[in-house]
Amino acid sequence: MTQALAGLRVLDLSTGIAGPLGVLPLAEHGADVVKIEPPGGSPDRELASSTVYGRSRRSVALDLTEPDGRASFLALCASADVLVEAFSPGTMASLGLSYEELGERFGQLVYCSVPAWPTGTHYQHRPGYEALVHARTGQHWETPSFRPGPVFLHSPVASLAASFLVPIGIMAALHAREGTGRGQHVEVSLLQGVLSLTTQNWNWTDRGQFLLPKSHPPGVHQGSIFECANRQWIHAATTAGIAPSRSEASILGIPDLTFMEMFQLPPDERAAYESAKRDAFLRRDRDDLVREYHEAGLGAEAIVAPHERFDHPQLIATGSVVQVDDPDLGATTQLGMTIFLEGTPGAVKGPQPRAGAHNDEVLGGLGALGAKADALPPVRNATRRDADGPGPLAGLRVIDFGQFLAGPFGPMLLADLGADVIKVEPIRGDGMRGQVVGSFMGCQRGKRDIAIDLKRPEGLEIALKLVATADMVHHNMTQGTADRLGIGYEQCKAVRDDILYCNNFMYGATGPLSHMGGLDPLAQAASGIEWEQGPVAAGSPPLWYRYGHGDVAAAMPSVLAMLIALSHRTKTGEGQSMWASLLHGAQLYTADAWLGPDGTPSPRPELDTAQLGLDALYRLYETSDGWLQLAAVLEQHWQPLCTVIRRPELIADERFATRAAREVHRDELTRELEAAFATDFATNWRRALDAAGVPSEVSVDTGDGETILFDSELERLGLVAEYEHPLLGTVRQFGNLITFSDTPGAPSRAAPMVGQHTRDLMAELGYSDAAVDALRDDAVISWPDDDYAWPV
Repeated sequence: MTQALAGLRVLDLSTGIAGPLGVLPLAEHGADVVKIEPPGGSPDRELASSTVYGRSRRSVALDLTEPDGRASFLALCASADVLVEAFSPGTMASLGLSYEELGERFGQLVYCSVPAWPTGTHYQHRPGYEALVHARTGQHWETPSFRPGPVFLHSPVASLAASFLVPIGIMAALHAREGTGRGQHVEVSLLQGVLSLTTQNWNWTDRGQFLLPKSHPPGVHQGSIFECANRQWIHAATTAGIAPSRSEASILGIPDLTFMEMFQLPPDERAAYESAKRDAFLRRDRDDLVREYHEAGLGAEAIVAPHERFDHPQLIATGSVVQVDDPDLGATTQLGMTIFLEGTPGAVKGPQPRAGAHNDEVLGGLGALGAKADALPPVRNATRRDADGPGPLAGLRVIDFGQFLAGPFGPMLLADLGADVIKVEPIRGDGMRGQVVGSFMGCQRGKRDIAIDLKRPEGLEIALKLVATADMVHHNMTQGTADRLGIGYEQCKAVRDDILYCNNFMYGATGPLSHMGGLDPLAQAASGIEWEQGPVAAGSPPLWYRYGHGDVAAAMPSVLAMLIALSHRTKTGEGQSMWASLLHGAQLYTADAWLGPDGTPSPRPELDTAQLGLDALYRLYETSDGWLQLAAVLEQHWQPLCTVIRRPELIADERFATRAAREVHRDELTRELEAAFATDFATNWRRALDAAGVPSEVSVDTGDGETILFDSELERLGLVAEYEHPLLGTVRQFGNLITFSDTPGAPSRAAPMVGQHTRDLMAELGYSDAAVDALRDDAVISWPDDDYAWPV
């Protein structure tokens, strides 16, 4: 079977996480990805993560500083569609390989850059280590722990989120190329990755912030984490989208109280009830509990280490646990596909090749590869209409039937890229409206809204008429729900035979749990990130990430799935159905975890019990007025660091003389640095370390994003958006998550009110004013009155 991206050629020069992991799904959906690395191999090969991130591609070793290497590389560029690089700013230009130079010569090329900091900011040349991005953007303050103060994030959230955006940006630019005939420059910075994860939390309005609570100890979903027997942990987020056959209380053997009944108990009785509940969990085997919850139709997941996830029945049932025979390691167990195109499925092509393994094959066959035209002839068809709107997806139409976050966030990203997204909402409103306004705002902007009762025949008729005008349909209903409503894939295909149809599930379309819904924390638990952030291995409780990792990891890959399917439809005219899930998407946060031939897990860094760092030299330190993130990770940083902190005697100290010695004596070195950094201000330390060439950043609290959302440089670059809402006044949120040189997006419409565009859309469908008024009177459709109140 021909894969969706067959014929696409990608040159991957990137290192780190965002570039290699971002390119991986393109390779595994058919693209010919050629890894360009220096003779001897990329420095990433020293990391266990490269075993996964580097698979499914060919390797060519070239010295780009030498004439012959550059000549071979330029010949490859002539045959390529995409180039991806993640060097420090100016590196590619110093080699004569900047976008300005290559774009002029190879007009077809989509050139994707993945810097730490956005080009055009005054800090674009600062060191871009992951924790430094977290520090400057305030991420250490976004996930509350069991104590006040900043928390070092074990999960490299900036890079991982950027790895979702990289292939979306590439595919969007390739789609734009179908209409323009030319490639363009695409930039995804790690800062933009950070912004994508703040979608629920950073929404400033004239009426103030609408926030998910930050408290100590942490609240929201943290309260549904319980310790079970044998020091194992469970996340019991009981909503599963289906009617349960038993209550949680009956499973635990405690009094069955409703939420309101428990809330109304006197404080001492409520504390006693909660203590009895905790004790009930402690008496039970975790895996038995998870099984009983699932049998009862309740949501629960074991909180596991990343390498333990390979036993999850849904990952096994969907083929997402794969055996990869690595040329150096032998038979390894790795994470497989996480997005599923039913018509053109992806597949792991093979292990990470040895460096330069394909030099003869690729370089010897340059003539056979064939050069792309400087500018490809535009393709005018139903996938790209002649639209004047901004963004690379201008002219596409998306029907969004989703609710809450995992469904609507993906269509919002499509709207940001220029698509016309129509939110079809129940007359009483999306369930998220009545819960957390900030979360609703964070996944709904840019859309037009029509309120329809889909359970009425007349309402279903309207919905299918909208589908007939669209390119894509997207939702996050539980299995079978859309079919029962009359908007399943086959029903939508009957009115638009080339429709692209995506369902975001909790667990996937097949397997023993596929009928169940669920929430973000279940996906976090099953991926291993809660276990590592605890850190449980050191005796601490697991910790839930406030970002909504699982929701985001379903939404963004679903966008990629649709854009990959769109590319296939452009070539063949064929639509198809596809799916993503919270469970599968969240596994990408620990995609680098694998098992060796004997079942030994891949090595992973461990967070200290204070949740302040992974190493004495890659850690948060409290200063006399705040916190400093140190990233003295290279040997060349050690002596200058000792000089700056006025402790030159540490250089010759046998405990710290080598990297290995410093690892053995990590705790002792940490105490030395804690004492030193406590003697001065954080900014003074940062300036002194800058002068000495030692990477660091002050760890700032952004005030729930306010300092970022009012950053004039980010606003100028379009990374912050401001617009007006009829009830909330001025709204500020993150802006463009992907920067396009030729077809920039421009988020310009706030989250809609229920049915805000009903009349306009009904008119577009050809309904008369009289018919529209009659349908509203009959409660088939709705729109807001003049006295509309927020929320619903």
